[in-house]
Amino acid sequence: MTLPPFTPIETPRLILRHFHDEDVLPMLGYRQDPAVARYQGWNPTTETEEDIKERIQEMKERAGATQGAWFQVAVEEKVTGLLIGDIGLRLRGDEARQAITGYTFASDAQGKGYATEAMTALLDYTFNTLGVHRVMADALAENSRSVRLLERLGFRREGYFRQSEWFEGQWADDVIYAILKEEWDARSKAQP
Repeated sequence: MTLPPFTPIETPRLILRHFHDEDVLPMLGYRQDPAVARYQGWNPTTETEEDIKERIQEMKERAGATQGAWFQVAVEEKVTGLLIGDIGLRLRGDEARQAITGYTFASDAQGKGYATEAMTALLDYTFNTLGVHRVMADALAENSRSVRLLERLGFRREGYFRQSEWFEGQWADDVIYAILKEEWDARSKAQP
């Protein structure tokens, strides 16, 4: 299955685009922020500038989503031109009609609706351009902001796994959410 290359997506306040070399320091800034990393799978004290350079170079080499690998998109605030976060998409193995998504936003970009706006654009792209049938996401159950975001986007909770993730030296509960293209289309038609 040949997938189209990713082209920038503009929303009212954001530009979803490929990463640039100048994104290294802003990305390093939010990935080293303990508040941002709190529910993520990385340790903010071990993230280095070299790690971010390698990650950005890897993403720059990808034209778009590919089967079995994460494709991250930079989220830029239009007014300032600043990188405020990134969102990712991984098409599952050989079944490119199913995907997993995730997101990370700088602390000062949180609580402003940017994640909802960016994820809405990414889901439109995923369902309508890539032809994906189902998108899933997971979050630690205690990450109430992420859970609320997924529910606001129309994802439905499919599973609650007690003490299924070893996180920060203890067992944590994990929740799995998903949305089908038909559910996304119905939600989109119902929006004003």
